[in-house]
Amino acid sequence: MKKRTMQMAADLLLIIVLLMLMNGQSLGELPHEILGVAFFALFLVHQYLNFSWWKNIGRGKYSAVRILQTILNISLLADILLMMGSGIAISRALFVGLPVIFDKNTGRTLHLLGAYWGFIAMSMHVGLHFSGMKEQLGKEIPLFRTKAAAVIYLLVSVFGIYSFFHEFHSLLLRLLGYLAILILCGGIGYYLKRSLQKKKKVSAAGIFAGGALAIIVACAGIVGYAMMDRPNTSAVNTLLKVSEDNKTLVAYFSRAAVTADRDNIDASAHASIEPGIPKLGRMEKVADMVQRATGADIYEIVTASYYPTNYELTTVKALIEKMRDMRPELVNLPDSLEQYDTIYVGYPAWWGTPPMAVATFLENYDLSGKTIVPFMISIDTKAEEGYSVLKEWAGEAAVLEPFEANQESDEKISQWIADGLF
Repeated sequence: MKKRTMQMAADLLLIIVLLMLMNGQSLGELPHEILGVAFFALFLVHQYLNFSWWKNIGRGKYSAVRILQTILNISLLADILLMMGSGIAISRALFVGLPVIFDKNTGRTLHLLGAYWGFIAMSMHVGLHFSGMKEQLGKEIPLFRTKAAAVIYLLVSVFGIYSFFHEFHSLLLRLLGYLAILILCGGIGYYLKRSLQKKKKVSAAGIFAGGALAIIVACAGIVGYAMMDRPNTSAVNTLLKVSEDNKTLVAYFSRAAVTADRDNIDASAHASIEPGIPKLGRMEKVADMVQRATGADIYEIVTASYYPTNYELTTVKALIEKMRDMRPELVNLPDSLEQYDTIYVGYPAWWGTPPMAVATFLENYDLSGKTIVPFMISIDTKAEEGYSVLKEWAGEAAVLEPFEANQESDEKISQWIADGLF
């Protein structure tokens, strides 16, 4: 097998695994980690097959394109190494018990941010090398040499932009969405290279400054869109009382209830919506099970502003809220929780802790003498990670250790309920 053929085969496998990884842990925790290891192995193969580039890094003249490639390649290497290290830190399957350099919260933040940057950088890397692939593929696929290719690229890019701001139920559509974004960013890299080739003199500082500015503008746009105020005009979260003298309350926060287009929230990738149950979130279902077992009153914690439909944009907004220690405004808050002795609090883990809306709810009341029983769902977060902040928000209340509903079966949740919940 020719070296060039081996390179293209390895790169194609690398792209396929990358697209699977970008779907988060929709395939499950263990498969995600196995794919991560496979990706790292393929990345090492890619480096081996292209080692001549590293050998010659200090030789010859640096054109504008070469400067850009060097900056991108070195940043990609650092990003992949960081991704592997942070992945080990947050592992719950393959690497449990190994010494780590990050705590789980830091590791999770770095892993998620690194994944998005790495995806964009790798896509641009493909675009920078597309000319060579185009020469080879153009011999067999004449489409690459026609104007129709530009039209197709434009249409694919539009779909990629649309998929970034929307979620799909189908794994296939999610994969196609990420593929479209990869092609979009790859095209940017390709046309940027062509533009730089026409420039006679471009300094490394100029390329670095231009790239940094582009990243800053892009990040600012993403954060601005994620934090945009979307008034919640359909909240119906009144306190549902079973009896006037009830001493037990179930209060829960669900992403499904704070997303305007909840029908389009992904059913499997992010534990948002319970598959097969229309308009019922996973958290809503678990809260309903707890309410039925305890006979408690029930209340859904709902923010006055919607979160983005797209999961990645929701994580951006959640991270900003956490970093700034924000208290999102809630709607239809109960006047008082004085009658309740025990309050079950359910929530998904966002960046290792309960959503900040839970802080708004708990801090709104004097909970002295009450017992808080937390239950949590998450793909990769251990319940104790957010325990300390939950105790802080609950003031003088007694806060028990959270139950991890996570992706557990209904049988295990039912067993927790049968055991008396706490």
